[in-house]
Amino acid sequence: MIPFSCLWLGDPGAERRFEAACARRLFRPFDLVARGVAAAALLTALLSGWLGPAASNWRTTALAAASALTEILWMALNADSNVQARTALTAIRRATISLALLTSDSPQLEASPEAYAFALWLAIASGLGSLIIPGMIAPMLTKHQLPAAVAQAGVLLALRLPEASCAQAAGTAEGAALSTWAWRWLDSLFTGGVGGRQEPRAVDACRQVVVVTYAVVGVWVPCYAAWVREYNARSEFVGAGPAARRKLTWRLMCAHNVVGAVAVACLWLLLYPV
Repeated sequence: MIPFSCLWLGDPGAERRFEAACARRLFRPFDLVARGVAAAALLTALLSGWLGPAASNWRTTALAAASALTEILWMALNADSNVQARTALTAIRRATISLALLTSDSPQLEASPEAYAFALWLAIASGLGSLIIPGMIAPMLTKHQLPAAVAQAGVLLALRLPEASCAQAAGTAEGAALSTWAWRWLDSLFTGGVGGRQEPRAVDACRQVVVVTYAVVGVWVPCYAAWVREYNARSEFVGAGPAARRKLTWRLMCAHNVVGAVAVACLWLLLYPV
């Protein structure tokens, strides 16, 4: 069995029943949390949105309106029971959360940041948070979540967010040193420290670290966790008998992650082959 396989049941009717059961059992707690987050964000926008600059006002108002409209449609379409409506509105909800995170004002990088403060700043400035948080708040079935995560990572790369954030990071001596240290550590992890590879410039080292973090923390980890949860739910739904599925053991999951680590190591070498 390979990761991200068995995403559909053979019987379309059984697949529809499983999706409805997921909406009620697996996703219902997340939907309640997302609704609370949306309400808090809307309240914050109403209380403080008009106190900032005009551009910030329009941005806050637009995002608050999109969030409010999503919740109204959620209730009107009874998305808790309507699987198709839930999928569409969850995609809109994820996009709204991502845009809110991407368009928020990033904190300023300190002149002499500690390692943890630098990592936190880089995660926010590079858009990594906008890739991780929506999947945590508004999960979907893996057949939707995986392409959504890959597409969003592609958008962040197309917007050149890693380049912009890393140019700022490399502008300080401490940021440049931390970027180079992170690159050196990951290069030793993925290559075993063989070959005497020359270190890239600090900005290039930072960009490579961010892109690989996109792949691992932004795509692989949340999507694989979603697939494991969904695979176990599908196995429980199918039950015993001729259609019973192979049990997902810890040994098999370890093998999956070894394959994933090899793929990430290949990506690392492709990003900086010399």
